[in-house]
Amino acid sequence: MQLNGKTALVTGGSRGIGRAIAVALAREGAAVAVNYVAAKAGVLMLTKAYAMELAPYSIQVNAISPGLIETDRTAHYIQYGPNNIQTAIPARRPGRPEEVAEAAVYLVSDGAAYTTGTTMYLDGGYLLNTCRIP
Repeated sequence: MQLNGKTALVTGGSRGIGRAIAVALAREGAAVAVNYVAAKAGVLMLTKAYAMELAPYSIQVNAISPGLIETDRTAHYIQYGPNNIQTAIPARRPGRPEEVAEAAVYLVSDGAAYTTGTTMYLDGGYLLNTCRIP
């Protein structure tokens, strides 16, 4: 897939997930701008606001909200055994930075040309736990 002529703003692109995303997008030919944003809720609303403003110009704006991803920063959260955080994740494992990068490449591909203003949750089903019926 070629992403020539596409531009992506990657938050937190200096290491871990952000770096994997930036590298994957650049490898496919996209121009990548790297930025760090601390307020994720702000990013989600900004995604929707920019999508509304830029959709008439055929510019897509989407966000990715990763759950527990295996990186140097999350290594201390990831333990194995009966009392680990992974038991709360339906997929029973952390995600990999490469999985998040692949999702980013998809969101800027022609296959997602009609997708804008959305947030893709890559959390192994973790948010499903908030919807459980006892």
